[in-house]
Amino acid sequence: MSELSQQERNRLIVAHFWEEFWTKGNPDVVDEVCSDSFTTFYPMHGQLIGKAAAKLMLAKFKLVGYNGRI
Repeated sequence: MSELSQQERNRLIVAHFWEEFWTKGNPDVVDEVCSDSFTTFYPMHGQLIGKAAAKLMLAKFKLVGYNGRI
């Protein structure tokens, strides 16, 4: 069995994050795979800096009835 390329490892990490965070609504994945300086941008929320900001955004989605389906 051949070793995975860096690109494939990265793809698997992103797929794991997406599945856990968005589909399952699991905020713990942020601590698992994101650095302390994690930064992302969502048009409705703007730039989010840090793990706590990402977790708070997910909590807000859950408050309005987000069910993991995009």
